[in-house]
Amino acid sequence: MLTRAGWAVATVFFVNAVIASWVPHIPAVKSPHALSDGQLGAVLLAMAAGSVLSLPFAGWLVGRFGSRAMTMLASLAPCLALPLPVISDNVLALSLSLAVLGAPNGTLDVSMNAHALSVERRYQLPIMSSFHVLQS
Repeated sequence: MLTRAGWAVATVFFVNAVIASWVPHIPAVKSPHALSDGQLGAVLLAMAAGSVLSLPFAGWLVGRFGSRAMTMLASLAPCLALPLPVISDNVLALSLSLAVLGAPNGTLDVSMNAHALSVERRYQLPIMSSFHVLQS
Protein backbone atom coordinates (compact mmCIF):
# COMPACT_ATOMS: atom_id res chain seq x y z
CA MET A 1 0.00 0.00 0.00
CA LEU A 2 1.41 3.39 -1.00
CA THR A 3 2.10 5.95 1.67
CA ARG A 4 1.58 9.67 1.22
CA ALA A 5 5.09 10.03 -0.22
CA GLY A 6 4.45 7.20 -2.66
CA TRP A 7 1.18 8.75 -3.84
CA ALA A 8 2.87 12.13 -4.21
CA VAL A 9 5.63 10.70 -6.40
CA ALA A 10 3.12 8.68 -8.43
CA THR A 11 1.10 11.85 -9.01
CA VAL A 12 4.15 13.77 -10.23
CA PHE A 13 5.01 11.00 -12.68
CA PHE A 14 1.43 11.01 -13.97
CA VAL A 15 1.16 14.81 -14.21
CA ASN A 16 4.52 15.02 -16.00
CA ALA A 17 2.61 13.92 -19.09
CA VAL A 18 0.93 17.36 -19.08
CA ILE A 19 3.99 18.67 -20.89
CA ALA A 20 2.90 16.67 -23.91
CA SER A 21 -0.34 18.68 -23.96
CA TRP A 22 1.38 21.28 -26.10
CA VAL A 23 1.87 18.75 -28.94
CA PRO A 24 -1.62 19.24 -30.48
CA HIS A 25 -0.70 22.91 -30.89
CA ILE A 26 2.24 22.18 -33.20
CA PRO A 27 0.23 22.72 -36.41
CA ALA A 28 -1.03 26.03 -35.01
CA VAL A 29 2.55 27.03 -34.27
CA LYS A 30 3.94 25.82 -37.59
CA SER A 31 1.48 27.67 -39.81
CA PRO A 32 1.91 31.32 -38.71
CA HIS A 33 5.69 30.99 -38.85
CA ALA A 34 5.52 29.39 -42.33
CA LEU A 35 7.89 26.61 -41.27
CA SER A 36 8.69 23.71 -43.53
CA ASP A 37 8.75 20.24 -41.99
CA GLY A 38 12.54 20.38 -41.77
CA GLN A 39 12.52 23.81 -40.16
CA LEU A 40 9.88 22.69 -37.69
CA GLY A 41 12.04 19.69 -36.80
CA ALA A 42 15.00 21.97 -36.13
CA VAL A 43 12.86 24.27 -33.98
CA LEU A 44 11.46 21.31 -32.02
CA LEU A 45 15.01 20.19 -31.34
CA ALA A 46 15.34 23.25 -29.10
CA MET A 47 13.12 21.57 -26.50
CA ALA A 48 15.35 18.50 -26.40
CA ALA A 49 18.45 20.72 -26.26
CA GLY A 50 17.01 22.66 -23.32
CA SER A 51 16.28 19.41 -21.54
CA VAL A 52 19.70 17.85 -22.16
CA LEU A 53 21.57 21.02 -21.22
CA SER A 54 19.71 21.20 -17.92
CA LEU A 55 20.61 17.68 -16.81
CA PRO A 56 24.01 18.36 -15.17
CA PHE A 57 22.61 21.44 -13.44
CA ALA A 58 19.57 19.43 -12.32
CA GLY A 59 21.80 16.86 -10.66
CA TRP A 60 23.61 19.60 -8.81
CA LEU A 61 20.31 21.20 -7.70
CA VAL A 62 18.98 17.87 -6.42
CA GLY A 63 22.22 17.31 -4.50
CA ARG A 64 22.12 20.83 -3.07
CA PHE A 65 18.41 21.21 -2.21
CA GLY A 66 17.14 17.63 -2.11
CA SER A 67 14.96 15.63 -4.43
CA ARG A 68 11.69 16.49 -2.69
CA ALA A 69 12.14 20.25 -2.90
CA MET A 70 13.41 20.14 -6.47
CA THR A 71 10.58 17.87 -7.58
CA MET A 72 8.04 20.34 -6.21
CA LEU A 73 9.80 23.30 -7.81
CA ALA A 74 10.56 21.59 -11.10
CA SER A 75 6.97 20.41 -11.48
CA LEU A 76 5.70 24.00 -11.42
CA ALA A 77 8.15 25.46 -13.94
CA PRO A 78 7.01 23.48 -17.02
CA CYS A 79 3.41 24.41 -16.25
CA LEU A 80 4.37 28.08 -16.27
CA ALA A 81 6.41 27.69 -19.48
CA LEU A 82 3.77 25.61 -21.29
CA PRO A 83 1.98 28.54 -23.01
CA LEU A 84 5.20 30.13 -24.28
CA PRO A 85 5.57 28.19 -27.56
CA VAL A 86 1.98 28.94 -28.53
CA ILE A 87 2.28 32.69 -27.93
CA SER A 88 5.71 33.11 -29.53
CA ASP A 89 5.55 35.67 -32.32
CA ASN A 90 8.69 34.72 -34.25
CA VAL A 91 10.86 31.67 -34.85
CA LEU A 92 13.62 32.77 -32.48
CA ALA A 93 11.11 33.30 -29.67
CA LEU A 94 9.55 29.93 -30.49
CA SER A 95 12.93 28.19 -30.31
CA LEU A 96 13.82 29.91 -27.05
CA SER A 97 10.43 29.16 -25.52
CA LEU A 98 10.81 25.48 -26.41
CA ALA A 99 14.26 25.45 -24.81
CA VAL A 100 12.76 27.15 -21.74
CA LEU A 101 10.05 24.46 -21.66
CA GLY A 102 12.62 21.68 -22.10
CA ALA A 103 14.98 22.81 -19.35
CA PRO A 104 12.58 22.44 -16.41
CA ASN A 105 11.29 19.24 -17.96
CA GLY A 106 14.82 17.80 -17.83
CA THR A 107 15.18 19.05 -14.27
CA LEU A 108 11.86 17.46 -13.37
CA ASP A 109 12.94 14.13 -14.87
CA VAL A 110 16.09 14.08 -12.73
CA SER A 111 14.45 15.26 -9.52
CA MET A 112 11.35 13.05 -9.69
CA ASN A 113 13.44 9.96 -10.45
CA ALA A 114 15.79 10.77 -7.58
CA HIS A 115 12.85 11.28 -5.26
CA ALA A 116 11.16 8.09 -6.48
CA LEU A 117 14.38 6.26 -5.64
CA SER A 118 14.33 7.62 -2.08
CA VAL A 119 10.68 6.56 -1.72
CA GLU A 120 11.51 3.13 -3.15
CA ARG A 121 14.27 2.72 -0.58
CA ARG A 122 11.80 3.46 2.23
CA TYR A 123 9.46 0.77 0.88
CA GLN A 124 12.33 -1.68 0.50
CA LEU A 125 10.53 -2.98 -2.59
CA PRO A 126 11.28 -2.52 -6.31
CA ILE A 127 8.46 -0.05 -7.12
CA MET A 128 10.26 2.33 -9.51
CA SER A 129 8.73 0.69 -12.58
CA SER A 130 5.24 1.32 -11.22
CA PHE A 131 6.00 5.07 -11.18
CA HIS A 132 7.23 4.96 -14.75
CA VAL A 133 4.06 3.20 -15.89
CA LEU A 134 2.13 6.31 -14.82
CA GLN A 135 4.31 8.48 -17.04
CA SER A 136 3.36 6.66 -20.23
